[in-house]
Amino acid sequence: MRIAALPLAVFILFGILPVPPACAIATDALTAQLQTYPDEITMPSAEYPEALVEVYRQAPALCYAAEGYTITTQGDESRIAIRYRSERNGMVYVVDSLAEAEACIAEAMLLCQDRVQLVLATENESLADWDLEAYFTQLAAEDVLTSTMLARRAWSSWTHPLIDYSCLRIDLTYHMGTGEETYAYKQLAEQLAKARIERSIPAGLTDAQKVLMVHDMLLNNAVYDSRGDAIPYESHTAYGVLQNGVGVCDGYAEAFQLMLQQLDVPCLLVTGTACSDTDDTWVAHAWNLVQLDGAWYHIDCTWDDPVTSTGETMVTHSYFLLDDTAMSARHQWDSANYPAATGNAYTHSQIVATMRAGHQSTWETLAPIALRCTDVARAEYRDKGTPLTHDETSPPSTVATTTTTQATANQEKPLEPQTESAQDLLYVMVFWGLAAALLLVYGCSRRKAHNNTTE
Repeated sequence: MRIAALPLAVFILFGILPVPPACAIATDALTAQLQTYPDEITMPSAEYPEALVEVYRQAPALCYAAEGYTITTQGDESRIAIRYRSERNGMVYVVDSLAEAEACIAEAMLLCQDRVQLVLATENESLADWDLEAYFTQLAAEDVLTSTMLARRAWSSWTHPLIDYSCLRIDLTYHMGTGEETYAYKQLAEQLAKARIERSIPAGLTDAQKVLMVHDMLLNNAVYDSRGDAIPYESHTAYGVLQNGVGVCDGYAEAFQLMLQQLDVPCLLVTGTACSDTDDTWVAHAWNLVQLDGAWYHIDCTWDDPVTSTGETMVTHSYFLLDDTAMSARHQWDSANYPAATGNAYTHSQIVATMRAGHQSTWETLAPIALRCTDVARAEYRDKGTPLTHDETSPPSTVATTTTTQATANQEKPLEPQTESAQDLLYVMVFWGLAAALLLVYGCSRRKAHNNTTE
């Protein structure tokens, strides 16, 4: 009876063990294999493409790396040759919504990243129809420095051929050097703006008084750069205006925006065209929108700081706190990209009357601050992504083609180490450990039965 009951005990014991489904083990093994970016994989035909789709659901980062597949079926076995994208470096970020994608891109641009690579890991939204141009215009208005330091942006988006996940790659190049070097300039400009605000703006001012004081302080300590073709690119940035005291329209507008941001006054940078007072020529131009008591107003610091024939520095207020109607007489812009300026509660004379009573600001000369780049924020951003490690040293294997599936764009991506292989090993160890124990018990029972018989 004891011996007869042993097989039943073994069956019951192994029936309650948490043995994973065979498909889960196969998917985990396939994920580990794809993480090495092989040129070719072999798998049972019955498991393709469901197993691959499951891998990409578990590891969306892998969607970015593969460009297309060539599948050759021979009997019950499929050989899948994988084509990867040409570029293999950088970080890839997995997001779950369009809003999260926007936040990821905004953070990357704030930190002057050279490239943004992401996967939208949802089958309900697509990046293909996203108006990225409009989004970049919004970022340019809100983000000081990046808009003018950014020399070029280019992007491509595509949908993975096996699973409806959208991928996006954005390449960013800067006038001031690499993204790392540009970030250093940006940090320095922020430090300069903060120092000037702390030393020059008294406490207790209203937002309107702060706007006027920053306007006058900026214009009294900067001159328009009239060097024509010899103008260095620094003059187009807040850094050039704040560090060197020289700039052109976009430099003025960014310096003004940066200082008002230090004072928590909402301020946007506007790009458009303006008509010269002298020859009626329309040229590219930049200025600002500020918000006071919920209403928006235009301010053009550049045109309020005219270049005089005598070289004398003078400050005017002809383009200070204007509404859309007044501003449009000599300025043009895409009104769809900016809030309507309808404010009419302030005039320069009213603000000056309250400002001049005991609040005369002097802008102290600051020694240049050595360039440096604190990389904490950039490192934190990088840590959120998955590093791409695949390095293609030879072209993919060539096989007979029966079915071909391709993506339609250009980018790539890797994925974090998985723990499934360790779980599989644990299951194997538990299985053989219990089997050995049961065999030992079975052997002891047989020996005891034999001894009883011989006695």
